[in-house]
Amino acid sequence: MRFNGIHGINIAVKDLERWTRRFEEIFGVEGKPVDESGFAFPGLRGSSFDIGGFHLNLIASVDEGTSVSRFLERRGGGCLPAVRRSAGYRCGNR
Repeated sequence: MRFNGIHGINIAVKDLERWTRRFEEIFGVEGKPVDESGFAFPGLRGSSFDIGGFHLNLIASVDEGTSVSRFLERRGGGCLPAVRRSAGYRCGNR
C-alpha cells in the first residue's frame, strides 16, 4: 500500500458551535454539519471543512464515555490521528 498524502485531520473540541464559527472565519469556508449518523461510533457530532481538497474535521462528543470524550477530558482538546490518503486501501485491509 502506497502512502499518497494526508486526506485531512480531526480535531476534538468541547464547544463545537464556537469552534465551527471560528474556523469558518479563519478559512472563509462554511462548515458542513455532521450528525451522529456520519460517524462509525455513536455519541459524536461534528463539522467538516473542505479546504481545497484538505479535510479538516471538528469532532465533539454528545455522550460521556466515547473515546473523544475521554480524549477531551485528558487533554482538553486537540488533534486526533490524521486521515491518510493511500492507493489500494479498502476498509479492513491492514
